[in-house]
Amino acid sequence: MIIDQVINSVFNSNTYILSIKHAPDCWLVDCGDAEVLVGWITKNNKKLKGIFITHGHFDHIYGLNEIIQVFPDCIVYISQRGKENLYSEKLNISRYSGNSFIYRYDNLRVLKNNDIVKLSPELKMNVMETPGHDWSCLTFNIDSHLFTGDSFLPNYRLNTKFPKGNKVQGEESLVRIKNKIKMGARNIYPGHGSIKTSYLISN
Repeated sequence: MIIDQVINSVFNSNTYILSIKHAPDCWLVDCGDAEVLVGWITKNNKKLKGIFITHGHFDHIYGLNEIIQVFPDCIVYISQRGKENLYSEKLNISRYSGNSFIYRYDNLRVLKNNDIVKLSPELKMNVMETPGHDWSCLTFNIDSHLFTGDSFLPNYRLNTKFPKGNKVQGEESLVRIKNKIKMGARNIYPGHGSIKTSYLISN
């Protein structure tokens, strides 16, 4: 699997493009600057099959409407609470950004803890519910690759001060994420900041 990082213009959030060499399909984890993402997909002659949303905050979803307009058959994978965020400018906090966002489509598949999405015969996306930063947070795991969104930002303290944040849930989620890292998911793809490869938990 090939993973490309796009650093978006809104709060420097990350979008990750997942692809397989010599295969036509690709997927996104989170969705920021649509023009950049569409350009990459078109240039590389790929077909966008799905978008996995780590949580429903504006800086991780704001490109969805434009992307789905171009790729209408694409499925958006999200938690039940994340689905609520998509249709509420208050919950996705875009109301406070000066650029209101409401999702215009219904091509959603709701994910829950321990769900598995098959990307190819060899690749499976495993789902963990990791609320705390927001009630909608999911973490995604493919083999040694862990996409943590804002549930785990290496070297930064977890922010649970948003309206649907929860400190107790956040601490519980961090334990589950760190246990997954200890079990071998040591390439960390956070919602902000740089990718961490061969990341180790010391305690």
